[in-house]
Amino acid sequence: MKFCSNLILFLLSYLLFLGTYSEATVYTVSSTADDGTSGTLRYALLNAVAGDTVSFSSGLNGTITIGSSSTYQTALPYLTGVTILGNGNTISGTSTYPVFFAYSGSSTISNLNLQNGLGRGGVGGVGSGGGGGGLGAGGALFICPGATVTTSNVAFSTNSVIGGNGGNGTSGNSMGGGGGGGLYS
Repeated sequence: MKFCSNLILFLLSYLLFLGTYSEATVYTVSSTADDGTSGTLRYALLNAVAGDTVSFSSGLNGTITIGSSSTYQTALPYLTGVTILGNGNTISGTSTYPVFFAYSGSSTISNLNLQNGLGRGGVGGVGSGGGGGGLGAGGALFICPGATVTTSNVAFSTNSVIGGNGGNGTSGNSMGGGGGGGLYS
């Protein structure tokens, strides 16, 4: 009887383990489109979780232009501890969008060209004296506190940051806040 109880306990523990264990997923980027459909970088980043890998297809040789789709005219989804294997491809922010924003976890980026990324600070407040504009940071790669990113064979070119405009004062005088600074990446 003790053997049967132990066997049942073992089987239940094993089934519970199988239900909670999941292997990392590999998402393959096979298209330079930025419309969020299967096979695109945006789709992979929308679905990837910490520990997953985003791998560019060996047959893909081109540039992904962020915001080029009428469906997604926004920056790419945050990096949250994923590995990106770029296979020599390029991602362009078109001097409108930042390229990558690492939000959490430990991410790795390799064999990729990051170009024309733009980190733009927010506009300052409006009030009696106005307000300073926000910091422009991370044109190609912004890393939040608590996140880490390791790069290998990653080229950064023509990325920029612009501090936000100062806000306007409303006291009738000619006042306005200063613009935010910029950090280059």
